[in-house]
Formats: sequence, structure tokens, C-alpha cells
Amino acid sequence: MPKKDIELLVEQLRTILLNKPVPKDKRVEDPDLATLQDGIFYLGDCLAEASDFLHHLQVGELDATPPGRHNFLAGGLKELHSALRHLTWQANQVANGDYSQCVNFLGDFSTSFNQMIRQLAERESKLKVQSRMLTESVELMK
Repeated sequence: MPKKDIELLVEQLRTILLNKPVPKDKRVEDPDLATLQDGIFYLGDCLAEASDFLHHLQVGELDATPPGRHNFLAGGLKELHSALRHLTWQANQVANGDYSQCVNFLGDFSTSFNQMIRQLAERESKLKVQSRMLTESVELMK
């Protein structure tokens, strides 16, 4: 194995670890190392795709297309994406007055979200009682 090929592969791995794209124009000469280099290119593509998707999630772009099925590194990100999309739907339901929503898949956040929903429902209930009492008082005064 030529030392030059090994140095090239190490440099390509280093580039991946620095979260930079790996140029694919430099190929190893040793045919035994070509398969390893193809694996490095595949790993680089998977990490780049996962990193790009993570950036979209970070800035709240939940409509971003998730990595493909070939990307074995992005499974957790796709699950997080799904949870965030569902949570967004639930928050929209609450904003439209549906206080029956309950989150049970996001740990401590679930507790806070569910407590907020209960408080909103209680406040709405109290306001309805106060409104009814005010309406009855107005009727009595008339």
C-alpha cells in the first residue's frame, strides 16, 4: 500500500470530521484501497446530508426534506423531525382552542406543555363562569 494513498484517505477522513465536503476528484491508486475510499465518500455524503437536515431543524424549517433511506446516520434526526412536526400540529390545535392535546414523548417538555394546557383550560373555564355571572348581573340590573 503506497503511503501516499493512506495519507489521502486520512486527509479525506479529517475533512469529514471538520464537517467539510470531501472532494471526490482525488482517487487512490491502490485498487485494494479503492473500496475503502468509496466507503469514506459514502460516509461523507451521509454526514453532509444529516448536517444539512440538522441545520434546517435548528432554524425551524420543518418542511425540509429529510435524508433518504440510504442514510443510516439520520434515523434519530428523522424521529426528532417527526416529533417536532407533530408537536407543531398539537400547538396549532391548542392555539385554535383544543385543550385536549397531550404530549407524552418529549420528557420534561411534555410536562411543561401539558401543564400549560391545563392552565389555559382552567383560565378559559373561569372566564366563562365570570362571563356568565356578569351576564346574569346585567340581566338582574335591567
